Amino acid sequence: MQHDELNDNVERLSSRVDQVMDALSKLKAGREADGISTDASPAEVLPLEEVPEESGDTGAAPSVSLPLTESLFERLLQQIVKGQHTRPDLGLDSDEVQELLDTTPDIAVELDHDGRVLYANASFSVAFGYSHSDVVGTSFIDLVQEGYRRPLLSHMREVAATSTVARVATPDDIVLFRARHQDGSYLSVEALLSTYHEEEAIRIVVVMRDLSVHRSLLEELRESKDNYDALSETITEAIVRLDESFTIVYANAAIKSTFGYEPEEVRGEPFRMLFPPGEYQRNESAFRKYFIVDDQDRNRLGLHNTIELLGKHKHRGIAPMEVSFGNSKEYRGRTLTCIIRDITRRKNAERRLRHLAYHDQLTGLGNRDLFNADMRDVLHNLKIAATGYAAVMFLDLDGFKQVNDTLGHEAGD
Repeated sequence: MQHDELNDNVERLSSRVDQVMDALSKLKAGREADGISTDASPAEVLPLEEVPEESGDTGAAPSVSLPLTESLFERLLQQIVKGQHTRPDLGLDSDEVQELLDTTPDIAVELDHDGRVLYANASFSVAFGYSHSDVVGTSFIDLVQEGYRRPLLSHMREVAATSTVARVATPDDIVLFRARHQDGSYLSVEALLSTYHEEEAIRIVVVMRDLSVHRSLLEELRESKDNYDALSETITEAIVRLDESFTIVYANAAIKSTFGYEPEEVRGEPFRMLFPPGEYQRNESAFRKYFIVDDQDRNRLGLHNTIELLGKHKHRGIAPMEVSFGNSKEYRGRTLTCIIRDITRRKNAERRLRHLAYHDQLTGLGNRDLFNADMRDVLHNLKIAATGYAAVMFLDLDGFKQVNDTLGHEAGD
């Protein structure tokens, strides 16, 4: 079955991501053992704040909260792997940005709008061999190998022009290029670009990592995510993935047929938007249990594989829905995958079958089974049992036997 196959594949992909994360930890541990500084620890940190998608929003961007020595590149990469809605703007002032660049273990430079270097951190000097004074005031693009200059310059301009616009972070935000070392050789790097505002001017922050060390791990992460997304697009049920704040970080194309929304309309929005307010409130605690409790422990705690509730279509109003849950680990967090199907047709079919079972097909009147069921309901009704009041009325049509005897039962019916 497609549903079971999807769950199996999600578990396999989640396991693969865990393996990649273990490999990354071992790689860092090995580099530390070799005397190479790698302060990017997997410590508990506050995530980069997500922002709601608002067309043309020019308000203040959220600020970045990072502990000392936390990798800025990894925090930006987390947004990409989880498909979060973010703005390129860091929401920091110049002093905060310089402190951030001084404490991150990543290679980083700060540029003005024209691409001239305003600041280069110590990791940049170690990686490329230039001192701070060697590069300040020079064009960063001049350090980039010629074949990579135009795409990088175009991306820098795009980031600067859309610095306060919320959008979905994707792997395309990662820029690959080669930059010249002081000795004339070239170093291959992957880079993520952010911005901040200093008075009226826009500053561009380029955060880089040595591609030879990290690229294979990133490719495995991206491949796992791409495989998951491709698999999700092959089934007809709506699939949404939620982060710890119950914000939708992914939705497949089937969300449109189930809820009437395009995938980009729901990404970055709260999960509650898909349900009537009262219905979501009644089931919110159950949703959180499914988020916390692993699949293998749910039966022991009395959690069913699926729950039924009412969903809210964008255009058609309220409809019955069935939701299945599967949780997994993402790049640096936990997510809840919800497979949602519209069961309106099934419920209508169940009602029709029940009607056929308890009513005469020709006349539509209730049959003996319905009478017996109604009598059981009456006898088990506590209010009636307390008062002792109940009535059964029997109707007889005089002379109807003559109709059956002369014209036949078919005419009588």
